[in-house]
Amino acid sequence: MNNYLHKGLTVITLALLLTSCSETTTVAQNTKPVSSAQSDIDQGIIAAKSKNYNKAINFFTTSIDKNPKIAESYYYRGKAWQKLGKVNKAQNDYFKALELNIKYPEVHNSLGVLYTSQGDYRDAIKRYTISISYNNHFAKPYINRGAVYFREGSYQKALFDFTRALEIEPNSTLALKNRANVYSRIGAKNAVCSDLKKLCSYGQCTSFNKLSNSGYCQD
Repeated sequence: MNNYLHKGLTVITLALLLTSCSETTTVAQNTKPVSSAQSDIDQGIIAAKSKNYNKAINFFTTSIDKNPKIAESYYYRGKAWQKLGKVNKAQNDYFKALELNIKYPEVHNSLGVLYTSQGDYRDAIKRYTISISYNNHFAKPYINRGAVYFREGSYQKALFDFTRALEIEPNSTLALKNRANVYSRIGAKNAVCSDLKKLCSYGQCTSFNKLSNSGYCQD
């Protein structure tokens, strides 16, 4: 049974974070320069969403030049560097953001993603756990930590994290896909079918249809 289930499922993936500026709560000391710098941050976010990462980096750098005390400028620039594969520059910006705001869950999560991409699962789990400690209603570090646990074969820990992510974001298709993967590994057929059926209700029916055509998920 499990071989069929595995073929029908999507491989575990990381929830790469793409936040909006409204998700950060950096407090500035000087209202006027921060307002100007925030405009550059907003423009950088728009550029990054359009995958124009070099342009985004220029906006974030301009924001930093105007006011070097805004943590989110470094965070977003770090994410843009990471998209370009500039890991060291990304890491440096993340650390600078944490110097300004150590309780910045998105930064810890992004560091976890960076470490995961390097195969450093121990530090990745540490960063995801720190992110959760600062905001336990933030679904992405649960999804990302669960993905690492899955890779390590710690299926019960992965199951906990994906389930918690779904409690926070019940419509998270990524958490549903990943939890279905865990259920398939532990042989929980009914649970796999349940998650994939719900996933299909969101328009993602490929895995559910494959299993249905193989004789599963018929109930």
